[in-house]
Amino acid sequence: MIFSAMPGKQGLYDPETEQDSCGVAMVADIRGRRSHGIVTDGLAALTNLDHRGAAGAEPTSGDGAGILLQLPDALLRAEAGFELPAPDERGRHTYAAGIAFLPQDAEQRRKAVELAERIAVEEGLEVLGWREVPVDADRADIGPTARSVMPHFAMLFVTGESDSAQLTVCDASGVATLPLNAASLALIGSAPLDTAVASAEPAVAAQAEALLGQRLPIAQQAERWLQAARAPWDLAQFDLASSGRARAGKKFSAWLQALRHAPQWRAARWGAVVLVLAQLVGLNAWAWKERNALDTKRSTINAMLTQTFPSVKLVVDAPLQMAREVAALQQSTGGVASLDLEPMLAVLGASLPPGRVPTALDYSAGQLRLRGLNLSATEIASLTSTMAARGYTVRGEGDFLLVQAEAGK
Repeated sequence: MIFSAMPGKQGLYDPETEQDSCGVAMVADIRGRRSHGIVTDGLAALTNLDHRGAAGAEPTSGDGAGILLQLPDALLRAEAGFELPAPDERGRHTYAAGIAFLPQDAEQRRKAVELAERIAVEEGLEVLGWREVPVDADRADIGPTARSVMPHFAMLFVTGESDSAQLTVCDASGVATLPLNAASLALIGSAPLDTAVASAEPAVAAQAEALLGQRLPIAQQAERWLQAARAPWDLAQFDLASSGRARAGKKFSAWLQALRHAPQWRAARWGAVVLVLAQLVGLNAWAWKERNALDTKRSTINAMLTQTFPSVKLVVDAPLQMAREVAALQQSTGGVASLDLEPMLAVLGASLPPGRVPTALDYSAGQLRLRGLNLSATEIASLTSTMAARGYTVRGEGDFLLVQAEAGK
């Protein structure tokens, strides 16, 4: 499949994790099932990454490529030529194998093998043996340039003692791993104990406690890996180096994770939950009280309207209906209401600037329209304020001035 743009987030793929570096493909079974199909797919992926290989004018020589697999235990036991240790009680391998690129010259190769075996012994490992890796450069179509510098390939097999405890010392000078014995403790001298971490199987915890003279927490291998993943160290360099923004985001994410899961923040988390619940309960209680008060007030006004004016059977807008009923009552009894023409003219005449007389007047349905007053914006604003205090609204519409009694007045 050829992509003309970065694919969107889907499944286990997230485009934000993309980095500009060498071409890499990964094929895996998420349920951990082994199959030859994974190897076949891996080789197909490697072929598809041919465009990322550094090849010059000679297409059969490049910078090298391959696939990385899990240890093929059955194959190695059949092909190694010597006995390999049996798995432990958990089914895990108790040996390691690695590819060595050795010199083609026999004497130089012998010295390199001796050096590798000596380093393995210094690291507390036992060399089980070497296996010659079969190579067919002709079938692989290896070019002349690559053949001229092609090393001798061999596999090194090593194992270690399952009960070998180690002491890892971290300080400003770096990191050193030493056997857990009296000589190593004498070597690190006066280094504080919190800079030394015992790294061993739980079976050697008693040995470590006897040597250090105090109890030590027992940490399983998976737990140590988890602690290392949560550490603030960031050793990524070059193309994989994180930007300042990414590091800040990682620190913020780690702080959020600690806030959500760390035991020392448990009381704060419960306090926040209780505070939020108290706020929700308080807001709902206040809203319920205010709604009851509003309903009570509305019921009182409706009851007053229907009792005072029995002709009102359905209350829709109590203030407006009451104002209309009062105006109708005033008219039926000969009284004058604020929406009648006479009181409206009286109030308007007392509020208009001196010398301003309208040239035309029209009154209809409680609204008075006057023309020819020629009031400025300032005069209209002053008139509006004065009339509002008397219960009337005033607005200008072109050459007209509209006066109307406020609802409920």
